[in-house]
Amino acid sequence: DEEPKMGYDKLQEAVLSVKRMKGFYDYIKEDYNKIELLENFSKSEKITLNRWTSKEKAKEYRDSLVLELQEKVINPTLQQWREYCYAYTIKFVLPAVEYYHELRQKVSMLNFQDLLLKTSCLLRDYPEVRQYFQQKYKCLLVDEFQDTDPIQAEIIFYLTGQDVYEKNWQKLMPRPGSLFVVGDPQQSIYRFRRADIAIYNLV
Repeated sequence: DEEPKMGYDKLQEAVLSVKRMKGFYDYIKEDYNKIELLENFSKSEKITLNRWTSKEKAKEYRDSLVLELQEKVINPTLQQWREYCYAYTIKFVLPAVEYYHELRQKVSMLNFQDLLLKTSCLLRDYPEVRQYFQQKYKCLLVDEFQDTDPIQAEIIFYLTGQDVYEKNWQKLMPRPGSLFVVGDPQQSIYRFRRADIAIYNLV
């Protein structure tokens, strides 16, 4: 229990955090608090060998015990919990989304997401519009492509795709020399704005 001279490593800190939580019986009875305990071990916490009294034990924890616990117990449990919460969250949020949508229509207001959606629908449903902009903009350069969201990806491929009548953007092939993308998956930081690294991998 004595703290190493150079301080605790990440795994030791996670263990200590859980021990503190378990000290409160009423706290641990609640399901959402149990989830918080599991989340302490949901990531690959770094083990620093020189912080442990037994390097062999540290290696065992790092290479087998922690990984097995994550793969077989912790991560599946957290996944099930998130799926359970998702249905209730959507049921709660959707009426607010619909109300806000109706309010924007009443006052003739568009937000940034509306602009993206309407642009995508316009390019998808009107080949002549798509053709006009393809003739106007021969090349498209997209920087920070790893932070592209699905609707932005649709717009990109509608503007560069060879077949202006194809409505499924995933079936479109860019015209030769029409699309250039620059991105680094290690720098994807805009998940909160619907950026999806799966789009980067797909393209």
